[in-house]
Amino acid sequence: MDKLKQIKLNAIVAKILHNTKIKKYGLSRSIFSFISISIPIIITAIMFFSKGSDTESLVSIVSFIVSIGVVLWGIVMLIANIDEKYFSHKIQASKNIDVANEAENILGARDLPQETVQWFTKYSSQIDEKDNEILNGIKEDKKREAYRNALKEFEPGNHEIKCPICGKSPWKYNPGNCQLCGNTMEETNV
Repeated sequence: MDKLKQIKLNAIVAKILHNTKIKKYGLSRSIFSFISISIPIIITAIMFFSKGSDTESLVSIVSFIVSIGVVLWGIVMLIANIDEKYFSHKIQASKNIDVANEAENILGARDLPQETVQWFTKYSSQIDEKDNEILNGIKEDKKREAYRNALKEFEPGNHEIKCPICGKSPWKYNPGNCQLCGNTMEETNV
């Protein structure tokens, strides 16, 4: 049972971290799309209205520079694989939602064959491996924040839930040194 609870908690943490990345990459994609569509329209309108005026040559130069900038930004987006990262985080977030839901179903089930639990444990470890691959490089403070939020989400409405390391509530966060949730830990005299 404890292993299934840990699987569920890990899946919720991973889902939260993936959703953070989805927002980041989604915003980058939206900004790029907006600029890619709006800049040519704006530049074309400005060029049309400046035709035959004293500013026509200046507008042509600015248009050329802006066009090169948009192309370079597109190249950077391709090199950075923003679309691929966006979709891989979406897929993994979805898989983690499924794992968390299935762990909850298994925890609530009676007379479940041990083979089913073993298969689910193996499947969830494969999802964990992919999560570790995709989420490598996440800062510790972001992981701790995701863990606190996952504790809150683990049992909705249960305000008694505590971090297993420091014993503090994620609802009452005071920055500290707990390696899991980042909450303050009581000093112990040794």
